[in-house]
This record gives sequence, C-alpha cells and structure tokens, in this order.
Amino acid sequence: METIKIKSYLRQATEKDLFYANDILENREVFYKSVKTGIVSGPYCLCNNKPIFELLIELNLQMLYVIDNLYTDDSIAFKLHLKRAELSDVKNADGYIRNSSFYLLNTKNQVQGPFYISQNTNITQLNKDIINKAAYIITKNYNIQTIENQKIAS
Repeated sequence: METIKIKSYLRQATEKDLFYANDILENREVFYKSVKTGIVSGPYCLCNNKPIFELLIELNLQMLYVIDNLYTDDSIAFKLHLKRAELSDVKNADGYIRNSSFYLLNTKNQVQGPFYISQNTNITQLNKDIINKAAYIITKNYNIQTIENQKIAS
C-alpha cells in the first residue's frame, strides 16, 4: 500500500459542513478533538444513526474539525496521510459512496483535492484515475501530528 503525506489544514466544523436540509451529510469525514487531552484524531465518517443532537453538542464544544485547504489564524496545520485508492475504497454494493473524499496526483506529482463524490462526479474519469494509480484517499483513524506555526509558511 503506497502512502504519501501532504500538508493540510483543519478548521472547526460548522453546521453547513455536517448537515444538508436538516439531514446529516452521510459519509462526511470529520476529525475529533478530545476535550480532555486536546488530541485530534480521525477521520471518522458521519452516518445517519448518530443522533443530530449529539453532533450539535460536539459542535458547540468545538470538538469537530474538517479539512480545509485554506490557512486561517484558527487553522491547525498537520500532515495528512493518504493511501493509494482502490475501487473498493470509493464504491460498495450500493454504488459510489457519496460525500467520500479523494485526492488526485497530477502529472507534476502535486496532490490536488479534496474532491467529494457527488452526482456530478465524472465516475469514468475517477475509475481511470484509480486504475492509473493517481487517486488517493485519507488513511483512516490516526492521531494528528500538528505542524508548528513557524513551519506553516514552508
């Protein structure tokens, strides 16, 4: 399994990140920050069997984070672990897993993304990217190693 690490940023999640039309955005990847230890871990996928009020409490306690490509003063810079995607990572018996994120390696070996599977995703192109070993997904469930502020600019 080929893995790569890229610099990325986490920001506190908002209701818009987690809900659409009063429903949970299923398969949305979030990171949790422990209230006790301050350690951020993830990603974890949201699912509809989690009560909405629990997510709202976690939002209020500033426990939920999402990936954001843009740096702000409140961002947490970290090394994001990616692994080469396989078809089974983005597709199950019901079809392609909506809201799942993926990253693409361009011809200059630069990682672009995250992109999210939706009804607008070019599935034919995504399949080609997977076959050509240019698609990556987030490695699941690890503790985030933050990057110190002085290293962010590099």
